[in-house]
Amino acid sequence: MKRAGFTLVVDDDECVRTSLQALLEIHGHSVVLAEDIPGAIRQLAFGIPELLICDYMLNRQTPEPITALPAFDRIPRRILLTGHEANELDVNVANRFSMVINKANGQAELLAVIRQSNSVLESVQDRLAS
Repeated sequence: MKRAGFTLVVDDDECVRTSLQALLEIHGHSVVLAEDIPGAIRQLAFGIPELLICDYMLNRQTPEPITALPAFDRIPRRILLTGHEANELDVNVANRFSMVINKANGQAELLAVIRQSNSVLESVQDRLAS
């Protein structure tokens, strides 16, 4: 069964996954979780999310494998979460994401980015509809 209008959260830390899920669901998002790249691939088989939030160091690996998926570029909004400083990131990977957010900045920044992104997306959709 295909899904529509959901957010895919990919993080190998269960506490981060479930915290993001609770935070996003409070703000009206339908959330699907994956703990690793194979889990994300399984979820992508059911549809393309409106938003992908992915940890930079999944099981001590960069998310490069998920950026290599053909479906990756069809995801309209992609947020990379990291505990690393910007100069420590693989630029080729980070540039494939709409936004890079440092986990140390907390949920307030993430929510602000998602709200801003929702507003821009709604504006574009309104313009296309008229």
